[in-house]
Amino acid sequence: MKTGEKIRRVREFRGMTERELGLKCGFGKGKEAKRRIVQYENGIREPKEVQVRRIAAALGVSPAALLATTHDPVVDLVESFFWKEEEDSDGLMCAAQRLSKAFACMEYMQKRYCQGFITKEQYLEWKLRAFE
Repeated sequence: MKTGEKIRRVREFRGMTERELGLKCGFGKGKEAKRRIVQYENGIREPKEVQVRRIAAALGVSPAALLATTHDPVVDLVESFFWKEEEDSDGLMCAAQRLSKAFACMEYMQKRYCQGFITKEQYLEWKLRAFE
């Protein structure tokens, strides 16, 4: 999810308008403050690090919570599920159960590969067919 989308979701969760957030961040007065937030949320402008820190402080979250990616695939995956749950909690619970089973199966296959019971090619073949 992009930074602007995250800003919008957290802002809406906090019950703030674009104008209120822009003013709280010190992005000018009135329409100018609102315009800046709207531009970030719509992807017209990408906030620089200093703006991300100001927005995060105004929203009461860490700057990392607003960044598009953390460069940690596990964190990014879990975060994706957290945001997806906000959109469809029932569907996500089903997906979380499937994901849990998939990870258990992956762990089993990794152990088999690491212990020499299957080859690297067999492990890759399993990955390619895991969701058939």
